[in-house]
Amino acid sequence: MKLRTSFTHPVSHETSYTTGCIRFLTKPATKQLAQPIRNLLPMNLLFLCTGNYYRSRFAEYYVRHRANELGLDWSIDSRGLGLTSSNVGPLSQYTIAECNRLGILFQPCRLPLALSTSDLELADRTIALKESEHRPLMQRLFPEWESRITYWHVHDIDCATPEEALPQLRQLLDELVQQLSIECSLGIKQ
Repeated sequence: MKLRTSFTHPVSHETSYTTGCIRFLTKPATKQLAQPIRNLLPMNLLFLCTGNYYRSRFAEYYVRHRANELGLDWSIDSRGLGLTSSNVGPLSQYTIAECNRLGILFQPCRLPLALSTSDLELADRTIALKESEHRPLMQRLFPEWESRITYWHVHDIDCATPEEALPQLRQLLDELVQQLSIECSLGIKQ
């Protein structure tokens, strides 16, 4: 059985390839992810950070944008584990600037929200953006959920500039979207 076949259109130079039963279409000379033609399962994603103001909100808007581009039936949200009144306005200026730079709508532009048990119960996949910061908060606030979520290592503004942290976060998010779009197309929901 052939696992991968491909065909390049002679005029548009788009490449179509099939891996198993999933068909992808890629554009030539771009760094776009392979785009699934269909999505079989919806997905509920939840991103966590401390203040639900900068990193998790960027992740929410960026993944929602990518899911819409790919025609994926996903619900994406974000919450905070330790909201603070020191944040100015509903959203970080760095998140706003990066969304504007990338042409991403940052709607709904709401105030940060604290994580609840019902948020965790609704999510198919939950990702906390910095393990050393968020695992202790999960152990203290939601101990039964602490080992059931994924932890990344994306620094907050106190350890990395937005010019360092946001590209790293975008790369992780692109990899996540690619992985989950394949899983959804195969009917896998973890």
